[in-house]
Amino acid sequence: MRLRFIFAFSCLIVLAFALQPALAQHTYLGAEKCGKMCHKVEFTSWSASKHAKAFESLKPADQAKADCVGCHVTGGKKEMPGVQCEECHGAGSDYNKLAVMKDKAKAVAAGLIVATTGVVQGVIPEEVFSVVVILVLLTTLVTPLMLRAVFAPAADAKSGAAA
Repeated sequence: MRLRFIFAFSCLIVLAFALQPALAQHTYLGAEKCGKMCHKVEFTSWSASKHAKAFESLKPADQAKADCVGCHVTGGKKEMPGVQCEECHGAGSDYNKLAVMKDKAKAVAAGLIVATTGVVQGVIPEEVFSVVVILVLLTTLVTPLMLRAVFAPAADAKSGAAA
């Protein structure tokens, strides 16, 4: 019984890791490129925010810790300090062409994320959010089947022993 559950859970974990390469192909451009070229008002506002100074807010010892740095940089890269626009809106390489940016529907189709509250607040990075949504959907679909597979044989064994 437990073996079936462990197998199903392992499959979900493997699926999560299998999705990682697809998510990692996106390229972050950085606030400097986006902000100074087109989004000047947004860049100025962001530059004065706590998000822009997120990496600097870490103590020097914490700046060397991967588990601290991950939430204080963009795309998990120290080369992109601070929680920049793309952390919530997705990697800019997916939608940065002028013809795409001028049409919101095209930008969204190309990968622009119109951020939800959780993502905007930097609570859930976009890449993780996508994997979590997929895992929740799969778990919702697979869990009833797993429970039936695990407990049905036990119920059959009890009913057979009673007869």
